Amino acid sequence: PALSRTSESDLYPYYPDLLFFHVYGPMDKYEEIIRRVRERTTAEIVLWTSHLDRASSNTREKIGRAAAEQDERSKAIFDIARRYGCMVVDLRRKWSRMMLEKGYTPDDLLADTIHMNKKAPGFPAYARFLYEELPSAVPPAAAFDAQPCGTIEEIAVTDPRVRRGADGSLALAFDGNRVVAVSDGTGVAACRVTLDGREPKTFPDMFYATRPSRLTSWMPMIMHVYRADDALPVEEDWTLTYIEGTKSLGRPVHYRVEGSVTGFDGEGWNTNDFRSASGRAVILSRDFHTWQYDYFVKQRGAAKRDSVPGQKVTWSVKPLFADPYEAQPAGTRTPLVQNCPNGPHRLVVTPQACGDATSRAARPGIASFIVYRPAGARQPDL
Repeated sequence: PALSRTSESDLYPYYPDLLFFHVYGPMDKYEEIIRRVRERTTAEIVLWTSHLDRASSNTREKIGRAAAEQDERSKAIFDIARRYGCMVVDLRRKWSRMMLEKGYTPDDLLADTIHMNKKAPGFPAYARFLYEELPSAVPPAAAFDAQPCGTIEEIAVTDPRVRRGADGSLALAFDGNRVVAVSDGTGVAACRVTLDGREPKTFPDMFYATRPSRLTSWMPMIMHVYRADDALPVEEDWTLTYIEGTKSLGRPVHYRVEGSVTGFDGEGWNTNDFRSASGRAVILSRDFHTWQYDYFVKQRGAAKRDSVPGQKVTWSVKPLFADPYEAQPAGTRTPLVQNCPNGPHRLVVTPQACGDATSRAARPGIASFIVYRPAGARQPDL
């Protein structure tokens, strides 16, 4: 379930070309992540079923059953793959057959109840079971226009969909939620970028919050920091500081938040949902990972500090656009806009004055635009 929160920082803003995805936990959250990848990106997706844990492989009979029949979780993964157009590898069945053929027991492969022993033969086999099926998954070229992941199209500046203005501007009519500029290396000035006649910074969804910092373990102390729907974010760094009233093991945590641009923005408790004064920081009580104090500090005796006033959690709000667009070496790819509403738009890149060298400045130095259009949440019956 935690991944459904941290993916807001780690996955969707990254906008991958190819996503290899596996996780445990409830299948509704598993599907939620796949659905959002389809809504927000054009990534192709590879899913796979789980290897056997200790309980499901402690007898030859159980291993044989796993090799012959899919468990309920595997069936659910195959169903999601079918509905969202993902590649799926039945790794569980391959793993089971490997155990039968080699005579492996859980002690030969696992470090605990489920995690693999990285020095055991199952570790390289796991990757091989995925990779060996990838070549057969590549569709013929003619099928790419109808891929369930959506479309990616490169549009040269000579294409009729690109209009060149007398001021050297380039105007692109496109349908999608992301545009990347490919430089031709001739740009000599910064360029103003507008989307549908507006500055990109006026689109709240074209900002994202990074994953908050860790404090007690490798996991973030807060899974994700949102913003209120009516708040307009700005690029800035944020700090949450524990203050007087914070108790041992985070029961509870009293804190204040402040942004490098916004300034002091309020105080809250981890026992309640929090909205900052500006609305630029919204923290849900269930996203506060104070359970880590019990597990890593108290139970495992990790060399980490207990919760005390003065401790800090940090994150940043970053733009998903380039404004201005700066001249780049030939071949450089620069995202101009990302995570705008997935639909028709008009993007304009306008060179700014460069001293009195007007004719030279009137070149954005862009060879082409790459337009990304996600398929959306449709569930194709493949």
